[in-house]
Amino acid sequence: MLVRPAGECLPKSHSEPLQRGITLVLFAVGDAFMVILGAHMSIAGGYDKAVLRAREAGCDCVQVFTKNNNQWRAKEITDADVRRFRAALDEHQVSHPLSHASYLINLASPDQELWQKSLDAMVVELRRAEQLG
Repeated sequence: MLVRPAGECLPKSHSEPLQRGITLVLFAVGDAFMVILGAHMSIAGGYDKAVLRAREAGCDCVQVFTKNNNQWRAKEITDADVRRFRAALDEHQVSHPLSHASYLINLASPDQELWQKSLDAMVVELRRAEQLG
């Protein structure tokens, strides 16, 4: 899978440039590519609302933060959150959900304490993404 920011991707048509924040996901299928259009969406109101916003914007996939991107702590993802998110993906035919990690994570930090905190936070991010599916 190849994921590129919109500025590095082709527009949807020859005359229509992609909007800032839109992401194209390209999957290699033999010698051809399958293009999936998506965008980063707010999780305000629930993860399932992000899926609805993506579909309303004409997206095939959605990218979300699984928690507040500027805080270390995270509210628990409940089983009900997961059920609603996955049901929304099915209902709105939005595939390939992507998770965006917190801006605070710095796995290259020379500061041992920040590096450890970042490593722990990355593990949490991966578990949350796996939980949502």
